[in-house]
Amino acid sequence: MPQEDIYKAMRPFSAAEYEMLKSHLAEKDYVKLVMKYGTPTLTDDDIKRILTECHSTDDFVVKVAYPVVQQILRDTSAGLSGSGFEKLNKDKRYVFFSNHRDIVMDPILLNLSTYENGIGLAQTATGDNLTPDEMTRTVSKLLKNFVVFRSLSPKEMLKSSMLMSGYIHHVLHDENDNVWIAQREGRSKDGNDRSDAAVIKMMCLSRKGDVAEYLDSLHLVPMAISYQWDPNDVLKLPALLAARRGEKYIKAPGEDFESIMTGVRGYKGAIHIAVGERLDLSHITEKSNANAMFKEVARYMDKEIHRMYFLHDTNYVAYDILNDGEAHKEHYTPQLKSQFIARMEAACGDDNEKRELFLAMYANPVINRYKYEQE
Repeated sequence: MPQEDIYKAMRPFSAAEYEMLKSHLAEKDYVKLVMKYGTPTLTDDDIKRILTECHSTDDFVVKVAYPVVQQILRDTSAGLSGSGFEKLNKDKRYVFFSNHRDIVMDPILLNLSTYENGIGLAQTATGDNLTPDEMTRTVSKLLKNFVVFRSLSPKEMLKSSMLMSGYIHHVLHDENDNVWIAQREGRSKDGNDRSDAAVIKMMCLSRKGDVAEYLDSLHLVPMAISYQWDPNDVLKLPALLAARRGEKYIKAPGEDFESIMTGVRGYKGAIHIAVGERLDLSHITEKSNANAMFKEVARYMDKEIHRMYFLHDTNYVAYDILNDGEAHKEHYTPQLKSQFIARMEAACGDDNEKRELFLAMYANPVINRYKYEQE
């Protein structure tokens, strides 16, 4: 069986599949709507021409998605900045091991940044719960997403994880693409970015031979994305409340879609993506025991993410309010503080438990920075 067929259920569209699909895309209302949002002057003939000129998902991301993302940034942010990309070798491909704040924007903004820095686009890991119908699956595959299957039996999950491990290696070394993957399943709703060693272990399941050598071949790069304002801060509170109370949280129908659209449309303020240097295994002391090594790598990634995370004025003001102090008042204005308090009161009212969770959501990156500096 050709290797490409092994991964067909999870991978983005191949170039051949895109060629077969593109004439149909021009007739889809949702494609026209999105493209005209990015470039309002486009006619239907322009859209058909652009889609015809694309011959792969890379072309689609650059020629179709790129203008749309730029318009989103103009409408909903104070701009995107980045750091660390200049230190990466443009001839290499990397696994960007990232904290995760927004379902759609995190990987899309990474691709915008890697493209503008000449590092190449990334295929991005996306849970199958986020693509429940044909339209969302099509868009996901067009945007170079590969599927992480969630609702499987333990036996099926192991099989799927091994396949995904092989696919990630295949993407890096055979397809010459980067990879974006979150440091753990789901977003860090509480702002407390923590890596799950199980994700590191999963990426190494398909190894043949020495685990350290295989891990090194993945070219892991820590990534920290930060938003001045989280458009989903209010929507994250019910899940955080349930977790605090030890209750099982059950998502409402359509909740993921609401989070996606809020994350895209909501105001984000300043956004920053910081990337570190490729993981150097000389920093990892435990190499004789695989599971211990995965845990140490996860801790190292946490330290790098906490070190690089760009702290916004909203992070500092939340920390000060949470601690009833003004230790960081030089990092924010009285107007910003008033704006933050008004946002918190609109979200939480007089509920002190909600207020504490809301503040912690923004303050935890500051707390993690202090912990990193003390280690």
